[in-house]
Order: sequence, then structure tokens, then C-alpha cells
Amino acid sequence: MNYKIIQSTNNYYPYIVMTLNYLSPTDCLQDIEEELQQKKHTGKILFDNLLSVGNNSNRFIEANFNGLEIELTSFKVIKADDNIKNTVLLFYNENYNFVLNSILSKPLKFRIRKKLPI
Repeated sequence: MNYKIIQSTNNYYPYIVMTLNYLSPTDCLQDIEEELQQKKHTGKILFDNLLSVGNNSNRFIEANFNGLEIELTSFKVIKADDNIKNTVLLFYNENYNFVLNSILSKPLKFRIRKKLPI
């Protein structure tokens, strides 16, 4: 599996699609759509592409899910707030094995392991 969908405490992005390796979760849109349908979700979702693109400006991408599919024209790079960054930092810290096998630099991996902001 290339991704994991986690629940967020952020009302605007109730679900975040996390990368688990160097492959983009957008390569698995059909699987993601099926999971979101099972969760009966409609509205915004957020992709965190940290493990596939690194900690750069196109790391976080929002999209709209209409209940059946992710609307491809709705993809937009965003700047995540601290609440979201803390949520994903905790996920990567608790699932550090994915971080170890990623493209991330040793200093960035260290920050994640120590739960330091990235």
C-alpha cells in the first residue's frame, strides 16, 4: 500500500491521505475514492506527500471528494496550518518505519523521530 487515510481533528480537512513511500498517493485515486465512499465522506480531503516529494512547497495538496470521486480539477497546493502539521508529525512518528525507508534527509528523519516541528 502506498498511502494511509487518517482522520484529522481539522473540520475543513477531516481526512488526510498520508504517503507511505516514494510513490504519490494520487497514483491510487480509485482505491482512495473507494475508502472515502465507505467512510461516507463528502467534501475536502488533504494529501500529505512528505514521503514522496519531501518537505517542500508542494507537499500538501487539497482536493474535493463529491461522495463518488475525487474531482481532478479541484487539486490545489496549500500551506498547512500547525494543527495539521502536528497531526501528520504524530502519524509519521508513530509509523517511523515508513520514514526510515523514505527519501527524507537524516536531519529531517531525526526531527520526526523526536517529534520536532518540520
